[in-house]
Amino acid sequence: MHPDHINGLIDEAGEAVFANAELVVNEAELQFFRDPMSPSRSPDGEPQEFFEGFRRATRPYGERIRTVRDGPVMPGVIAVTQAGHTPGHTGWLIESGGDSVMIWGDIVHMPHLQFTAPQAATILDIDRDLAVATRRRALDMAAADRLRVAGIHLDFPAFGHVERRGGGYAFVPEVWRAVV
Repeated sequence: MHPDHINGLIDEAGEAVFANAELVVNEAELQFFRDPMSPSRSPDGEPQEFFEGFRRATRPYGERIRTVRDGPVMPGVIAVTQAGHTPGHTGWLIESGGDSVMIWGDIVHMPHLQFTAPQAATILDIDRDLAVATRRRALDMAAADRLRVAGIHLDFPAFGHVERRGGGYAFVPEVWRAVV
């Protein structure tokens, strides 16, 4: 629920951009951002503006917010809690026709650093130790299973595979082809 992921939900007037959309959010994530005590329990990197931005961006969706835990959300979409960056940070495993991709959001923020040094945290990680452990698990699983991944902060084309290299990992982007 950080601003770089939710700011597109509302227009300049604060109205819902997606008039018929349902927001599907991990239960722990929603609780954290709704809890008035969370800003005081957050590391210095979690600005109060993030919580205010959350309230602005989600307010127009009101009753159209559905919370989930791990597991199927709808056919072909599975929620996978990947806590640490935020308490309810979630990856979304999308499966269709025998193919799959894990959209992992903020598992990796700085690709050139965190693939080779997964222990590198960011100031915005709410629980840095857990974020690092979650990153290591996600990278290990993606490499072991040759799972296609997509990350919000990965360089274009942002879809690819992870492989083990030395004491770390590397991102191998998929060749991107325009479909006309």
